Amino acid sequence: MIIKDIIYDIIISVLVLGLLVTVAIPLFRGNMDIIASAAERAGAMEKAYKMDVVGLGKTEVLGSDVISVIRYYSSNGGLEINVTTGEGVHHSYFNETYEPDIFYIGYEEKFEATYFYDGDVLKKVEYVKKN
Repeated sequence: MIIKDIIYDIIISVLVLGLLVTVAIPLFRGNMDIIASAAERAGAMEKAYKMDVVGLGKTEVLGSDVISVIRYYSSNGGLEINVTTGEGVHHSYFNETYEPDIFYIGYEEKFEATYFYDGDVLKKVEYVKKN
């Protein structure tokens, strides 16, 4: 009788393990693929937002674009932004927002933009007013 119980336990264990291998593990892998795909798309959306909405990647921008970049990176940090509006008239922003009373940037003024990367990470942006 004891051997019969052991055989039944082995058969049930094999069936449960077989069910796990054929059903549960592929479902888990599918869920992991979905999560990885969602994370990849979220990263792509963030990169698209930075490039399109914030105005990065353009060589010539308006003052309104410069202000947008300053305001975006004041809360998201990690980027040094230098703005030059004339001979010796410049201001550097790092984790601080745009204040027109401290340093004025006209919305319609045209600026030439230069971007500095460390690998794929944007580290510094320089804006120089065009005459």
